[in-house]
Amino acid sequence: MEKNIPLVLTGQQIGVGWSPALSVIKALVALDEAKRISGKAIFWMADEDHDASEVSRSVLRKDGKILKVQFEFNQKSQTSTGWFPFDESHQKQAVELWGPSTPTPQEPTLRGHFEAMGEPLKVRGLSFFSPTRDIDRYKLNDLLKDWRELNLETRLTTMYQDLARQGIKCSIDPTKQSTWFSLDPQNGQRLRLEPSSSLGSHLWLSPGAALRPLLQSYVLNVHTVILGPSEMSYWQLIDPLWDMLRIKKPILKLRPSLWSIPSHCSLKADQIGHLREGDWQALLPKNIALPSNSLSFISNPDWDSDTQSRIDQELKRTYERLEKIDRKIQRALLYQSLGEDPETLHQYLFPLGRDQERILSGAPWLLDPKTLTRLTESLSEGSPVVIMKES
Repeated sequence: MEKNIPLVLTGQQIGVGWSPALSVIKALVALDEAKRISGKAIFWMADEDHDASEVSRSVLRKDGKILKVQFEFNQKSQTSTGWFPFDESHQKQAVELWGPSTPTPQEPTLRGHFEAMGEPLKVRGLSFFSPTRDIDRYKLNDLLKDWRELNLETRLTTMYQDLARQGIKCSIDPTKQSTWFSLDPQNGQRLRLEPSSSLGSHLWLSPGAALRPLLQSYVLNVHTVILGPSEMSYWQLIDPLWDMLRIKKPILKLRPSLWSIPSHCSLKADQIGHLREGDWQALLPKNIALPSNSLSFISNPDWDSDTQSRIDQELKRTYERLEKIDRKIQRALLYQSLGEDPETLHQYLFPLGRDQERILSGAPWLLDPKTLTRLTESLSEGSPVVIMKES
C-alpha cells in the first residue's frame, strides 16, 4: 500500500489441509492476476469465522476410495477459528493423511497449520493476512462502531428484498444471518450481537460475512478481488454501501471452476453438466440406434378393452426392459468416448454428490510441486471452466 502497489485479494475460512480445494484455486488465480497488473496477491484468512464443523473436516481420495476425516479441536461452540489449537496430535493425524512432507506449523494453531501448508503459494508470491492477528482491533473498533450506528442491517435487508423481486438469489439472507458479532480476544468467543445490545469494552466488534468486503477494502485498499459464485452473489447486497461509507469498490473477478480428471479420460467443459444430471443421451451423437426406438405397435380398434389393457401392460414391461438395455449400450459407448465408465467418472467429479473442488482437500495439490505447477498453468489460460488431467 505504501508503495502504491495494487493489491489483489482473495480468501477463505481456514480449514485443515486447505479444505475445500477451491481455496488453492482462488489463491493461484489471485497470484496470476497480481502478476498481470504488477501487483501483490493477498490471502485473507477468515479466522474470525466460527464454523467449527466446516474447518475441522477434510475429504480426500485414498486407495481409490473417498475418505472423510474429522479433526477434534474440543473448542467451545461459537469459537472463532483463529483460536483453534493445532498440537502434536493434530500434526500426527495430518502426516498420516498427507504423508511425511506435511509441514510442521511455526505456531501451534490451525492458522499456523494453514500457513505452513500454504508455503508453496507463499514462495510464489502470496502473502497471508489474518484479521485477528495482523491489525489493531481495538483501534478498528471505533470505525466499526460508527458503521453499526448507521443501521446497516436495514439497508442490507432492503437490498436483499429488491434482489429477490428481480429473481436474483443471494447466498446470505440478512434477516437470518447476523450483521454484527462480539468477539472476545481472550477466548475467541464470537456471539451474535443484536441491534439493541451494547458491546463490552474488552470485546472486539466483528462484522458478519455480508460486511466483510467493506472491512477488507478499508483495511487493505484492495484493487481487485477474486471471488467464487456464492460470494459474488452476496456482494450485491452491499452495492449501495461503498459510496455511503466512502470506500472505493474493488474490481471483481470471478474465479474459474476447475475439474481434475484421470489422465486416461477425455472430457469437455460442456459435458460436465450432463454428467452431473446423469443425462447420458445428451453426451452421445444424435440418431444412435437404440433397442427401445424399434418398438412400435399399432392397436386394432376391434379389440375389446380387456385385451387392449393386457397388450398395453406387456408393451410397457417390454419397453422398460429395452430401456435398461439402452442404458447398457449408452454406457458402453460413453466408456469409449470418455475413456472411463460414466458412472465412475460421475463419482470422481462429484464425490459425496458435490463438486470435487468444494469438498476435497487442497493439500495433495500443495504438497506435490509438479501438480501445483500444472494447476497454475491450467488456471492461467483464463477459461471459466478448467479441466486438468492428472499425471
